[in-house]
Amino acid sequence: MNEQISCYRNLPTSSDDAGFRDSRPILLINLASIRRLEAEISQSIDPLRFRPNIIIDDGIPFSEIKWKKLRFDQQHFVVSKPCSRCPIINIEPKDGKQSLNLLSALVPFTKKLFKVNFGQYLIPEGSLGQLAVGMDVQIEN
Repeated sequence: MNEQISCYRNLPTSSDDAGFRDSRPILLINLASIRRLEAEISQSIDPLRFRPNIIIDDGIPFSEIKWKKLRFDQQHFVVSKPCSRCPIINIEPKDGKQSLNLLSALVPFTKKLFKVNFGQYLIPEGSLGQLAVGMDVQIEN
């Protein structure tokens, strides 16, 4: 599968840097999954609520659940684990106010073992390089 990066930000400086992420260096979300969630709640959602580093839109909601590896040019990443979500996604990042109950809205799509997951943590294989919006992405299931 060949896609393109829609957005990237706040990337770690080393493979040990988890930054704002819970446990892994890079958090990826799929814009198609956000669109599906928007359709469910009939409201637009700012992708930044999920605090991603990379946003990819492959057009297939929740397909990221099956992804195993990604390659951006010469940079390779392994999908480490899904991101278990907490109530912070219910807070609007621009003003800090609670406005949606996204955690509840995600339950039918992602609940597994009493956790609500959304997004995938990535671990770089080798050294980190530079990513750019529009960069081609090879996805391996």
